[in-house]
Amino acid sequence: MNRRKKITGVLVAALLVFMAGSAIYLSLPPRAQQVDNARLFKVKSGMGAREISVRLEGAGLIRSASVFHVYLKITGADKKIKAGNYRFPKGAGMEKIAAMLANGETAKAKVVIPEGYSAGAIGRELEEKEICSAADFAAAVHDRAFARQLGIGADSLEGFLFPDTYLFDLESDPRDIAADMVETFKNEASLIVPGGAIVGSEDFYDKLILASIVEREYRVPEEAKLIASVFNNRLKIGMALQSCATVVYVITEKRGRPHPDVVTYDDLALKDPYNTYLQRGLPPGPICNPGKIALDAVFNPVKSEYLYFRLLSAETGKHKFSKTFDEHVQSAIPVKGY
Repeated sequence: MNRRKKITGVLVAALLVFMAGSAIYLSLPPRAQQVDNARLFKVKSGMGAREISVRLEGAGLIRSASVFHVYLKITGADKKIKAGNYRFPKGAGMEKIAAMLANGETAKAKVVIPEGYSAGAIGRELEEKEICSAADFAAAVHDRAFARQLGIGADSLEGFLFPDTYLFDLESDPRDIAADMVETFKNEASLIVPGGAIVGSEDFYDKLILASIVEREYRVPEEAKLIASVFNNRLKIGMALQSCATVVYVITEKRGRPHPDVVTYDDLALKDPYNTYLQRGLPPGPICNPGKIALDAVFNPVKSEYLYFRLLSAETGKHKFSKTFDEHVQSAIPVKGY
């Protein structure tokens, strides 16, 4: 009897050791996961713990869907899983993967959008960071119905994509990206624009168009308001804005040519509604997405008698401002760096 008990005890102990060893083995990452951690693992909203476990095993990220599912249940992580795109670190085991899913540690990329970037340039930056494709972002930006959903009355979100530093999930929905940028624009604009201004109004949009031109023209922040005053003075007397920045927009964004080192007379003669050398008044829409300085320069303007300005030095970025054409031409130099 004692011998039987001893044998039974040994078998039970061996079984426990085997089960413990199996559990440890199954909790370890499979070899495939140890060498390939570049792929994104997507968890969609509403996806259950069992389905996620099966997909993790199918992707070679865990050894056993059953063991992982039980682990999620025991730890309560199954009720905390966050949707998103995940990139698990090399050698991540069951515990690490479960913790990342429960904490929502999705794969993100930091993207810096400088002032003056066009929607096209933003799209290319997003694509480079693997956030979304440039083509899909462009489709979202130029979707009129989508713009209406965001409270924007324009045909495009160009101008409303606020330049800032963002942290986005990899392979995100481009509409979510655009919506975040527009929301940031609204928040920042509310701190700059005088009370009562309506983002969706025609007057607001006209000022936004002008701010986009100022953004691409000023080099030194303290000159932004003077440049805005020049354009306002020209608009008041029906004079063409004659902004080289709008011509560059035609060249680069409308015609897909490289950014010119020098704006030539042939460039100034390009027939396009955005060419403010040929068309009086404002162009049909913004030529870029302006930042705080340009927005403040237009929405909180200063008065001046200047009708002309010319870049004096590409190194300092300073301009010469003039009241008359004669004074303006006296300091004439080739227009570079636009």
